[in-house]
Amino acid sequence: MGTGGLTRVRLRSVLKRIYAWPSVGIKLGLVALCIGVVAGGASAWSIYQTHAEQIRDDFADRVVLIARTVEAATLVHAQPKTDQARLVEILQLQAQLEALKEREPSILRINVYTEYQGRPLIVGSSQRELLGATPDPESQAELNVDGMETVITEEEEIDGQHAYGVLVPLRIEGQPPLTIGVHLSTVERDEELVAVQRAFGRTLAIEMALALVVVYVIVRLLVSRPLHRLTRAATLMRHGEYSARVPGAHDASAGDEIIRLSAHFNVMAEAIETLHDQTKALASTDPLTGLYNRRFVLEVLQREIERSRREGLPLAVMMLDLDGFKAVNDKFGHTVGDAALLHVAEALEKNARAADLTARFGGDEFVILLPNCDAGSLQSVMERVRQGIAGLDPPRSGDGVPLQITVSAGGTLLRSDDSLDSLMNRADLALFEAKNAGRNQVRLAA
Repeated sequence: MGTGGLTRVRLRSVLKRIYAWPSVGIKLGLVALCIGVVAGGASAWSIYQTHAEQIRDDFADRVVLIARTVEAATLVHAQPKTDQARLVEILQLQAQLEALKEREPSILRINVYTEYQGRPLIVGSSQRELLGATPDPESQAELNVDGMETVITEEEEIDGQHAYGVLVPLRIEGQPPLTIGVHLSTVERDEELVAVQRAFGRTLAIEMALALVVVYVIVRLLVSRPLHRLTRAATLMRHGEYSARVPGAHDASAGDEIIRLSAHFNVMAEAIETLHDQTKALASTDPLTGLYNRRFVLEVLQREIERSRREGLPLAVMMLDLDGFKAVNDKFGHTVGDAALLHVAEALEKNARAADLTARFGGDEFVILLPNCDAGSLQSVMERVRQGIAGLDPPRSGDGVPLQITVSAGGTLLRSDDSLDSLMNRADLALFEAKNAGRNQVRLAA
């Protein structure tokens, strides 16, 4: 594999780890949050644009209104025919323009232009020093003294401030054409726009916060919590608690996929628990007699030895086997031999104490584990078991011949220095003594 292939493999590995890190709830929350932010942002942006456009339109209308006011004043003072009267009216117009600028601090400049000897000339201005001056080249390019429509000029900088301008042409019969130019500071408009921008930012932030809260609550209730319950049940199952179930998940046909998945998990968990119980029973039970098997009784005996030493309680073990069992198998077959084993197992269940544990140790050998049992009790139980087996209605051969089944038994008590093996060996030796004493006997180890 080349360098490029290795790079792609590593990149895919990194992307898989990144994808696997967040929970489903976080992923869904991020998606929903993005959708909410985009939708909220689009809505807020639309509102902002509407407000901003309204502010700009109101500002333009204000400029035009001021221009019309100047237009009306100019119209009044532009009627005289003589030069002397015109001069007087120009001075009066100038005074009115200055007064208007005084009343409206946002007005940066008001100019009244006319055409004189083929070039534009300022004949009225809120700035007295501009009277009689020729407009700068940029203003000349915008002037439309022959036109009849109001012209909105580009924003420009006047006296260090941004200004918005409007040119209003004025035609008076018998008089040279006039053009009124009004420039209004945009400071007030810009402040309103900034305020709207801030409001837009606050609105967007509030919408994001609300969207986050709503998404968190929805994802928490509808996704994260059900998934957490499912994960917890699966974890408990993995650690051996086969009774674990997802609470409230019973409808496998529900529309909610998580509920369906949880319901199917519960069905699967129930099947696993049943299978586990069956397997456990098979692993610890002798299939013929139904008693516990060798492996299980040795595990329990080890725990009982530890508990006996920890709590200072006596513990006894009894071993027994059938007398002459091999001859029964050889003469009558294994079917009759199995009947004999079942005969003994039945007697053990009836004559052992309720707290005792009975097991088939292998072949025709049986073991009884007797917790909290002293020597007298052990002797009594062994004798009762022996007599119980002998007193049961004996099994019969295939020819109907009754089989007289007897057992020999040996028992011992746990000593302070005993291990599991030494305890079992001593019980086995006691059983051997009972056999040598003539069978159908019980012996307690010295």
